[in-house]
Amino acid sequence: MYVEVEEDDDDLSDILSEAMELRVTLFRDDPRGSQQLPPEFCGGFLEDTQKYADHVRKHGVKQFIRIYHKVKDRSCETFKWGDEIEYMLISLDHSERKAFLLLNNVDAITHAQKAANENPGFCEEYGSHWSTELSAHLLESTPGKPFGCDAKSLIAVEANMELRRKQINNVLRSHHGRLDTCMTIASFPRNGCKGGIIPRKYVNSATVVSQDHIIEAEELVSLFPRYRATMVNSTKRRGEQVMINVPVFKDKNTDLGKVSDHEAAKPGHIVLDFPILGIGVAALQVTVQGSDIEEAKYIHDQFVPLSPIMMPVSAAAPINQGFLTEWDCRWGTLSPTSDCRTEEERGLKPLKNQRFRIPKSRMDTVNGYLSSANAKLNDTYFPYDEELCQQFVNEGMDILFARHMARLFIRDPLYILKERLHQKEDECEHFENIIGTNWQMVRFKIPPENSDIGWRAEFRTMDMQLTDYENAAYVIFMVLLTRAMVKMKLDFTIPISRVNENMEMAMLRNAVGEGEFYFRKDPYLSSDETVLCKMSINTIINGGATSEGADFIGLIPLINQYMASIKDIDAEQRSTLNGYLKLISDRAAGRVKTTAQWIRDFVDQHPGYKHDSVITEDINYDLIKLCLDMSNGTTDPQHLATNSNERQID
Repeated sequence: MYVEVEEDDDDLSDILSEAMELRVTLFRDDPRGSQQLPPEFCGGFLEDTQKYADHVRKHGVKQFIRIYHKVKDRSCETFKWGDEIEYMLISLDHSERKAFLLLNNVDAITHAQKAANENPGFCEEYGSHWSTELSAHLLESTPGKPFGCDAKSLIAVEANMELRRKQINNVLRSHHGRLDTCMTIASFPRNGCKGGIIPRKYVNSATVVSQDHIIEAEELVSLFPRYRATMVNSTKRRGEQVMINVPVFKDKNTDLGKVSDHEAAKPGHIVLDFPILGIGVAALQVTVQGSDIEEAKYIHDQFVPLSPIMMPVSAAAPINQGFLTEWDCRWGTLSPTSDCRTEEERGLKPLKNQRFRIPKSRMDTVNGYLSSANAKLNDTYFPYDEELCQQFVNEGMDILFARHMARLFIRDPLYILKERLHQKEDECEHFENIIGTNWQMVRFKIPPENSDIGWRAEFRTMDMQLTDYENAAYVIFMVLLTRAMVKMKLDFTIPISRVNENMEMAMLRNAVGEGEFYFRKDPYLSSDETVLCKMSINTIINGGATSEGADFIGLIPLINQYMASIKDIDAEQRSTLNGYLKLISDRAAGRVKTTAQWIRDFVDQHPGYKHDSVITEDINYDLIKLCLDMSNGTTDPQHLATNSNERQID
């Protein structure tokens, strides 16, 4: 079965019924579950969300307080974690030498989850779950159940990823000589270019995509009504379309004065003039569960300073809208996409209809640490509802957690389903509406009340990698580092202002080799003794002398200390884990290129490249085809070859 929807088809409830039913099953035990609306709720979304924002907020607060008292003492003795992989749907026309984005995630998710339900053992012990993303060409997969930190779980990660990739590829169909497939690539080079996307109504057609065909922005959004409502209401609330300026890389023949004629373009920049163009990138994310709320806060706080560090190590998105850019990571285009702030909230007009000036987008750096030990490091301003904060304190929450929640509640809901405007006392969709539309680089996740899931932290800044081996390496690195932090009581926290500075540096071209980042000199000291200095990524990951002459132990040596204490890892398993750690080490040291560096070199050496920063259809096809072959194992992973021009460990 293939779903084919005309562009003017407004009634999607019947078409999406099967996919919605599968999605509800998938997320029944997930905290996001009630946001994935079942078929009977595919009806009308309220256009004037601001009119009902206070109603949603008021009842969301009541729901949160009820949930908090139910789960505040929840403890989980067993450490659990899971990865989230975002697959990009691609169609290759080998005869025409063209690669396209495929706007077909509703159909793909329907078949993938059906296959998972019919054959739960396909992905072996850990299984698979599938869900759509906001962009119509993206799918998200997770393991069917959480991993642990024992050797058996860690060794199973890569195999589970391989099977998930095989599962989605098994349900994709090829049409009229085009190969429909999925890839783990962070950014499609010609997203937003004419002829770079197959319109949805032509997915199953032999129709040749015209070079002059311009895809409407609405068509790039997944068919699920909640997503469409989110995008429409975000722009409506802001009062204007988000314009994302991306600096173009200047090669020897690049004319920066001619890269864009868009009226909103800054000199030497291209413009992504619809948020969906910025959000259509793929992330690799890790969620870990703490033993209780305090340990989860601790993990959240340690993830904060690590977020900008892992961006350049995982950098994989150097191309946007057909141009090489000055950014290596997806975060630069991703963060502005959710900026629904009004002119008053952005400080462009005096406050009249709004209560707060808000300095950040919904998807940005965190606003503060959660553990009381790190209170003094919260050195940047971010508004919060003081009355609401006091209400949370009166309910028994500590001040930092109360303030964190009071910050989240200053945001308006982005979608309101009219059938769910009035809810029963034991329901929680208004709360999840608020909490689920705040997408900071680290998310603190509250347990769903009717489950055994614990308090969790989600690490969100890594770019998607081309192969399952790489993706397994990055998530296992983060999990082992988490366990080392907890067991050894490490502390990486630095002032939030320095984290923000690190984030600006992290997304720049070759930040992995040339950037310097604020980091703690000694992770064993308490936050009362925070001493910072600037370090290279190599020094932070592998250890060595800093630019100021101090010695830093390095994250991988700390992980090795932790692994030495684990009793159930045999020699073969340890060798496999060492291989994953070596990849992270080699990329930090420059012995192996990051995906972004490799893509830049591929373009530079392509016979059709004119050194003008432009990615033609021909270059795009060759790049995508090679990446696909490497991802599927039919070609050796050239991007993992040792770099002869390696940097030495400091």
